[in-house]
Amino acid sequence: MFRLRPARLQVKLTLTFLVTLLLPAAMIAVYTSHSQTNHLIQNAVENQLNEARTKARLVELAFNRATADVVFLTQGAAITSYAEAVSAGDSPAQSAALERLKTSFAAFSRNMQVYDQVRLLGLDGMERVGVNYRDGDALVVPVAELQNQAGHDYFDEALELARGQVFTSALHLNVERGQIELPHKPVIRFSTPLYSGNRLVGVVVTTMLADTFLSLVTADQPEARAFLIDASDGTYLAGPDAGRLFGRDLQTGSSFFTDFPNDASAMLVRDEGALFGTGDQPDTLVSFSRVRPPGQDSINWMLYLTLPTHTVLSQLDGLRNDILTIAGFSLLGAVALSLIVTRGLAHPIVQLATAARQIGQGQLDTPIPVPAHRDEITELAEAFAVMAKELHHTVTTMEATIASRTRDLETAAQVNAQISTILDTNRLLQDVVDLTKERFRLYHAHIYLLDDSGTTLRLASGAGHVGRQMVAEGKQIALDNPQSIVAQAARTRRGVIINDVTTASTFLPNPLLPDTRAELAVPLVARGQLLGVLDVQSAETGYFSQNTLAVIELMAGQIASAISNARLYEAAERTSRHEQALGKIDRKIQGAVTMDDILKTTVRELGKALRVPYTAIELQLPEEATTPESAPSGYSSAAE
Repeated sequence: MFRLRPARLQVKLTLTFLVTLLLPAAMIAVYTSHSQTNHLIQNAVENQLNEARTKARLVELAFNRATADVVFLTQGAAITSYAEAVSAGDSPAQSAALERLKTSFAAFSRNMQVYDQVRLLGLDGMERVGVNYRDGDALVVPVAELQNQAGHDYFDEALELARGQVFTSALHLNVERGQIELPHKPVIRFSTPLYSGNRLVGVVVTTMLADTFLSLVTADQPEARAFLIDASDGTYLAGPDAGRLFGRDLQTGSSFFTDFPNDASAMLVRDEGALFGTGDQPDTLVSFSRVRPPGQDSINWMLYLTLPTHTVLSQLDGLRNDILTIAGFSLLGAVALSLIVTRGLAHPIVQLATAARQIGQGQLDTPIPVPAHRDEITELAEAFAVMAKELHHTVTTMEATIASRTRDLETAAQVNAQISTILDTNRLLQDVVDLTKERFRLYHAHIYLLDDSGTTLRLASGAGHVGRQMVAEGKQIALDNPQSIVAQAARTRRGVIINDVTTASTFLPNPLLPDTRAELAVPLVARGQLLGVLDVQSAETGYFSQNTLAVIELMAGQIASAISNARLYEAAERTSRHEQALGKIDRKIQGAVTMDDILKTTVRELGKALRVPYTAIELQLPEEATTPESAPSGYSSAAE
């Protein structure tokens, strides 16, 4: 039975402890409840808005890929031959090119699997080549079934565009021969002009299956709903209620502007935002983000997400209950602890309080004083010492992990920044491996590229002298090699880590790299196409972590995009250079007066354009037209 005497330290400590602990605890509980309520609501709003942004950007990314695809179709060898034949008025050459173009379009459609139709239109709007994607295969449209597309916006608008520009149609349900196709098939068309030199000769049109990106419009949470809305007229393009979709095409009168006029007014004046309760939906968290791909002024959509507010508020109810429970247990604990405190606890408590304050100020290595005699305060001090030690270890480890991850991300960003403007493929690859090895403090780094056959990975660049020696030796790996981590990463299109090569069956040792102890390989994929593999090695066992893999994979995606862009640029540059050279030769030949001048000019300019050391033209003349003193039998020119 405890006896409380007012003059005793026990009484003073008890009263002081209760007042000092319980009053701040109550204030903290109230403040915590209020702040956590605001924090949870803010987090819910921010998470919902981030989700809307992410999905909007994914839709825009699909558009960017589609515009790149339709421009790509105008750059192939078959379509270039067709354009030249049209420009020259060569009908046999046109027919031959069209046959090759059917095969090219079919291969493209079969490979991409997202385009319902691919068409080449003449300047009169008549389809010259048509390919339909049906049941997993690309089918060439018979000539008798080709149609005239004149009068459609995707044809008429494309005629006004410059080379490389793309027109995007509105998103509609597909119509075949005047009737909406069943089952409903939402499609969107991309068109771009086809030029031969500066002459417009046709239009290339792709009809994309809109489900490719409409399928991205789904909510991440069970009670949430996601919609894609045409902000120009309120048409529902995607959403959970199929009966509301495509009211514009089906003439059902269904419109977001009609269903939610207040939300529509708030959305139309902003590109993105979030509202916790609206005039139309007071019990709903609403977030939205505009979808407007760069250069596509005809697309003005809105990604719209809703989440019932009770799903957020239910978390607040649980938080309040937890706070009340903790407060109740804290009160009981405080009363019990105050009753067992003795006057001999004063000094140890002061010491513990001092140590606790120092730890709270960040001095995590502060020693915890432990009384010599064994009692509850001794156990408390020992437990506190263990907790402080573990806290110090946890904080130190966390800081090291965060610093390492931050450094890796900064390194990846620096590498990407340095390679993003390089358009020469060889220089790009060499810079990538050198920077990767240097910035990630690796033993070695190199890049394999998939050859044209798609069966062999050939070493394209390697870091340092060893890497260049391996490239010179023509090192290559078969794609189906079961003992290669590089081949495995390429086949599976997933990153692979070996943190101890001495125990791995998929490690291929290299005498030029004797100190390799850990290896990581990630595929280089751009626009869904495997380009190669980035392989990095460390001289430390266990060097690579999942965090490292995530950073390298992120960087690999940027490297793949840079390689793809460099290849496209080099192809475009070669085409432009050849066209300029031909134009220059043509102008100089037109200025020649005699056959002798024409031949000499041709030889000289061809040598310059082709960048070869020697050029010659051999003439085969009839015997009766040739005398010992007649015109020369050939012309040649040495490089200047």
